[in-house]
Amino acid sequence: MAAVVVVACGGDGETDAAGTAGTAVAATSESDGSDLPPTGDASSGAADETSTAAESTDGATTTDADTTGAPAECGNGVLEEGEECDEGVANGRYGQCAQDCSGLGPHCGDGIVNGDEACDELDEEDMDGCNTNCVTSLSPTWTLPTSPAEIYDLATAPDARLFVAGRQAGEGWAVSLDSDGTELDSVALVGPNASSSYVTGIAFGPGDAVWASVGMGLPSAGHLRRIFGADSLDYEFGLEFTGIATSADGVFVFATLSGGTLGIFRFDAEAAFEWLLPAPDPSTCQGGSSSRGPVITNAGDALFACRGTAGSWYVHHYSVAGDIAAVLAVDPPADIEAIAIDGADDLYFAGGGQLGAYVSRYGFGTGTDWTTLNPIEGNLTRWSDIQVSEDGQTVVVVGGTKDRNSESSVGAAARLTVDGEPMASSVISETVNLEHLALGSNGEIYAAGELENPFEDILMRLTP
Repeated sequence: MAAVVVVACGGDGETDAAGTAGTAVAATSESDGSDLPPTGDASSGAADETSTAAESTDGATTTDADTTGAPAECGNGVLEEGEECDEGVANGRYGQCAQDCSGLGPHCGDGIVNGDEACDELDEEDMDGCNTNCVTSLSPTWTLPTSPAEIYDLATAPDARLFVAGRQAGEGWAVSLDSDGTELDSVALVGPNASSSYVTGIAFGPGDAVWASVGMGLPSAGHLRRIFGADSLDYEFGLEFTGIATSADGVFVFATLSGGTLGIFRFDAEAAFEWLLPAPDPSTCQGGSSSRGPVITNAGDALFACRGTAGSWYVHHYSVAGDIAAVLAVDPPADIEAIAIDGADDLYFAGGGQLGAYVSRYGFGTGTDWTTLNPIEGNLTRWSDIQVSEDGQTVVVVGGTKDRNSESSVGAAARLTVDGEPMASSVISETVNLEHLALGSNGEIYAAGELENPFEDILMRLTP
């Protein structure tokens, strides 16, 4: 059994005991010894200085040219004195040895956009516009058309599943996907007597179950369903359910009451009805169509934003016990389209208007901390949805609608720090309105919206 020394081209300039650059890796091969060159003392394994060079893993071979005084010849595929690497005709190609054999050639991380790179920065930070794999932050990694299904809501689970809910062919519809967009399961949620239905909201919640609020057609009825794996539960109420949020031990559902006013239901983890509270005076909440949320505090209370009859916005605080704990006036720069909450119970508003798209943080009980207008090129009219990352360090928003300076629709996304500093932004498409957003526990970002032409809903995953 003889030892063959394999020398790999390296860029760190270090040399082995034989004076050649790179890292030596030992391998073994069967031989009777007759085909071996002179090696000196075979029992010790020491190589003679005049031994032939072994081939390197990249095709270059070492040589004893340095002992004869012959100059190195870059490009001959032979690793010689003074060279960091030599890959022959591959020199200068992307990810290969440099043209002058001085080290690694064009590659991701050299600060120059080469090959298929979308960007290239010298830092080692992700989520700042250009990720360390030279892919633009917030760019699509996959896109799925969902036609004929319409998407009304997105949610995620800790095991990386994505849930998509809406309507398909006049029926309520929900599907679960893995992080690569592969369908795992689907369910149709049909109304009584095959009446039309639609899933207005979906959430992962107590009992490691998926909960869906379902609105039915005529006669109007709201259903709370537990789906996808758990024992099916169905709670029906003669009102239209319009949204859902979950806490560790309960489920909150928005509903439209008689006269269009807003009501909030709470159910326990087994979908048993606990209480119903109507929204406060219309001066602080016009009704279901004017509400945004709810989001859940660390204590399990529900918070939502609502526009009053005078156009002002208010945050409503409902305790887990069913009390109206507080109604607080807020002053966003424009209409609120979506709200989110972080681990410190601070609220984040996203929306837009004549001033353009904005994001604000509202310290619950202390007032607005900051507002950031238009943290993206493109002058978007509004942000449609907002989420706080799992680690509580960043905020992600998606938007759509018309660009204020053109007639085209613009789908865009942005990431900010929780202190309002823009980190990354991306105009994803000029033909899609992004309306819905969900963040996974491992940093996944999912967005959904509607294409302009052809008119169909699409689902996509974005890079961090």
